[in-house]
Amino acid sequence: MGTFKKHLDIAREKLKSVNEAYRRQRHTVVGDLATKVVEQLVEADAARTDRHFGSHQENSNESFPGG
Repeated sequence: MGTFKKHLDIAREKLKSVNEAYRRQRHTVVGDLATKVVEQLVEADAARTDRHFGSHQENSNESFPGG
């Protein structure tokens, strides 16, 4: 489990790669990396309350019931 800042730094790094891949017209790479950016942002937000979503189904179910 990482800290808020660590996840935010990872998201920023991946976002830079998204922009570069977009400029190179590598559209499937853009889609894959963009998904990972969102994942890191969710993890960053979860880290604020000392939670982790990565592989913990029960945490996800508590935060997003009925899914």
